Amino acid sequence: MTSTNIIHVDSNNFQQEVENSSVPVLADFWAPWCGPCRAVAPILDQLAVEN
Repeated sequence: MTSTNIIHVDSNNFQQEVENSSVPVLADFWAPWCGPCRAVAPILDQLAVEN
């Protein structure tokens, strides 16, 4: 389950989406080979759905 509240950013849109955001932003930096990153992903998805 991926929320529409989660957006993927890269160097092309980081400033616009994160630095210039008018609301607080949680930035999650991850890698596909990172076990803890994969473990926290469903929790972040759920938080995005709830908020």
